[in-house]
Amino acid sequence: MNKNEKYVEDTKKSAMWFTVLPFTTQMARFINSLILARLLSPEAFGIIGIVSVLMYYSDTFSDFGFGKAIIQRKRVKELHFKSYFTFNLIISLLLFTLITYYSDNIAIFFEIEVLSDAFDVFAIYIVITAFLTPIKIKLSREIKYKTLAIIDAFRFGIQIPISLTLAINGFDFWSIIYAMIAGQLFALVVFLVINKGFILPTTKLLFLRTMFNFSKWDFVAGQANLLSESADKLFLAKILGASYVGLYDRAQGIAVMPYMQISQKLSIVSFSSFSRFQDSPKELDYYFGRLMSFQALLVIPMLLGLSSVSEPFVSSLLGEKWLEMIPTLKLMSFAFLIGALANPFSSLNTATGFISLQTKVSLLCLGVLLITLYNFTQYGINAVAYCLIMFQLLRLITNCIISKIKVNVSILFAASAIFPFLLAGILMFVSVRVVYSMQLTLTDWKYLVLLIATGASVYTLSVLFIPLQSSNFVRQKVKNAINRLKLKISH
Repeated sequence: MNKNEKYVEDTKKSAMWFTVLPFTTQMARFINSLILARLLSPEAFGIIGIVSVLMYYSDTFSDFGFGKAIIQRKRVKELHFKSYFTFNLIISLLLFTLITYYSDNIAIFFEIEVLSDAFDVFAIYIVITAFLTPIKIKLSREIKYKTLAIIDAFRFGIQIPISLTLAINGFDFWSIIYAMIAGQLFALVVFLVINKGFILPTTKLLFLRTMFNFSKWDFVAGQANLLSESADKLFLAKILGASYVGLYDRAQGIAVMPYMQISQKLSIVSFSSFSRFQDSPKELDYYFGRLMSFQALLVIPMLLGLSSVSEPFVSSLLGEKWLEMIPTLKLMSFAFLIGALANPFSSLNTATGFISLQTKVSLLCLGVLLITLYNFTQYGINAVAYCLIMFQLLRLITNCIISKIKVNVSILFAASAIFPFLLAGILMFVSVRVVYSMQLTLTDWKYLVLLIATGASVYTLSVLFIPLQSSNFVRQKVKNAINRLKLKISH
C-alpha cells in the first residue's frame, strides 16, 4: 500500500469513526437534552446558550489558527506542538483573568444577574481545554479520529448522568455547567495517558512564525464562524431576554445535531485528507465527490425529516412549554441543511491554500448576517431564523464560486453528487406531510412514530430503486451486505 492509498484508507476509517460513533453518542446526549428540557426552564437553557459563546470564543482565540496550521503543514517537528501549547496556555490564562474580572459587567450588560457567577465558574473550562487541545491536534494530524471519537463518547458518558442527577436535585442551569467541566476534566486525563504526559512548554515561540501566514487567516475565519454561530444568541439575549434565547437555543440545538456531528466532523476529517492530496487533482476530485455524496446521504433525510415531523416531535418529547419553538425548528432545519452543503466546499478551499480568500468571503457573509440581525431580531426568533437561512445560502453560493474558480471543481459535478439524495429527501418530506395532513386520531408520540416510519421507508426505497449514478455506491454496499448475509446463512 503506497502513501496515498494509506491516507485514503485512514480517511475512510476516520470518517466512519468520527461521524458514526459521535452521532450515536450525540443521540444519547440528545435524549438527555429532552429529559433536561422537561426538568429545566427555557430561561435556564438561555443562560447556557449565552455562556456557551464564551467557550466557542475562547477556543478560537487561544488557538489563533495554529492548530489547523499544524494539521495542514506538510512536515512538523515536536517544537511546533510545544510552541503551540505555550501560546495556547498563555492566552487561555489571560482570557480566564479577563472573564472573571469583567463577569459583573457582562451580567449588567445583558441584565441577567446570574450570568456573573456562571461566567466565573465556566471560565475554568478554558484553562482545562488549553492542556488537552495540543494533544488533540497531534492525534488529528495523524488521522487518529477513532481515538478522538472514543474519547468524546466517554466524555459525554460522564456528562449525562451528572447533568441529570444535578437537574433532578434542583441545580437548574448549574447542572449543565458542572457536567461540562467534569467531562472536560475526564477527557484531559485520558489525553494525558495517551500522550504519556503533558506537552511541555517552550520559550521558542518564534517557531510559530513559520505557520503564521496560514494561522492568521484561520484565526480570522474562526472569529467569523464564531460570530455567525453566536451573534444571533447575543442579539436575542440583549433585545428579547434569556427565555427567548432558551427557545431559540433548543430549536437550534436540535436542528444543528446532524450539521455538527456529521457535516462538520466529515469536514474536519476531509481537511486532513484534502491537505495531503492538494497536489493530486484526480484524487482530490474523487474524494470531494464521495464526501458530498456520503454527507448528503446522511444529512438530507435527517434535516428534512426533522422539519416534516416538528409538530408531534416537540409536543410529545419536549412538552407544551416548548410549543412556541416549532416554526423556528422548521426554519433551522432548512438553514443547517444549506450550511451542511456549504461545508465541503469550505474545507476544500481552505486545505488547498485559498484560506485568505475563503476568509474574506466569510467575513462578507458575516457582515450581511450582522446587519440583518441588527434590523430584524426585534421581530422575534423566527425572524432570526430567516436571517440564518439567508446567511447559509449566501455562504453556499460564495463557497461554490471559490471552488469553481480556484480549485476548478465543477458545480455540476457537485450537484450530481447530492442530487439522488436530495430527490429522495423531497419525496420523503412530501410523503410525511401528506400523512400528517390526514389528521389521524392518534396520540402525539404514535403520530411521530408513524411519520418517522413513513419517511424512513420512502427515503430508503427512493435511494435504492431510483437508478442514479451518484447513489450506486449505496446500492453496492447493500448488495454486498446481502451477499455476506446469504453466505453466513448457507454455512
